[in-house]
Amino acid sequence: MNHDSPTMPANDDLGFIGAGKMAQALVSGVVSGDRKPGKVYFLDPDDGAAHQFCLHAPAAERCHSLQALASHCRIIVLAIKPQMMPQVLPKLADQVAAHHLIISIAAGIPIHQLESQLGTHRVVRVMPNTPCLVAQGMSAVAHDPVVDSHDLECVLNILGSVGDVALVDESQMDVVTGLSGSGPAYVFSFIEALMESGVENGLSVELAQQLTLQTLKGAVALVEATGQSPHFLREQVTSPGGTTLAGLTALEDAGFASAVKNAVKAASARSRELSA
Repeated sequence: MNHDSPTMPANDDLGFIGAGKMAQALVSGVVSGDRKPGKVYFLDPDDGAAHQFCLHAPAAERCHSLQALASHCRIIVLAIKPQMMPQVLPKLADQVAAHHLIISIAAGIPIHQLESQLGTHRVVRVMPNTPCLVAQGMSAVAHDPVVDSHDLECVLNILGSVGDVALVDESQMDVVTGLSGSGPAYVFSFIEALMESGVENGLSVELAQQLTLQTLKGAVALVEATGQSPHFLREQVTSPGGTTLAGLTALEDAGFASAVKNAVKAASARSRELSA
């Protein structure tokens, strides 16, 4: 739907600048959650992305200018890539008013930079991850102290509809990005390696996938259900001279733990570079 006539925004009307995968995930969770917002609006020049967004939120209305979006919405989600910020922020700044709450999910763009370019302190920075697409996401939230409890609750409701949420200090955001923001890709790589090893040693693709996915789901569930540390649980299943010890030794010899830690460090460093 198209809607560009200016109106006073309702208290919780929600607007997305960008209608890509993460915006689609967030709006899907929001509209199916218990605490629904007011109306949903979005702005994206890509017709394909717009179509997909509307599949997740059929009642969403498409705007064709920042002015129209800002006139309708109190809460504005910046769901665009960091590279697009220099083009979008100066234009959005002309539309931001005192009542607007800005939520940014762009990696590496610090709050002070958003505030200085938008001319408002009502800014929240979020690092979600792709499992939000299946309502199993992990989102970290940092915010300016000016953001009041009502606005913070609105943000937590939006993100809580697609997974877990943690409040963090912004100084931690680069590490959060390296760990949970980029983390699903590390897990996908591990899944891929486990499946490939099964196939290379005689299993069908289907069986290798079934064994791999259920093993990972079961391991996570065991950590959550028992409350025990991963270290303790690992020791519990590692018998002297057994198969698990042989596998773990091979991982250690290959530098598995160091590789994972280096991946988090590299992704965190890249997040810091984006904010420079």
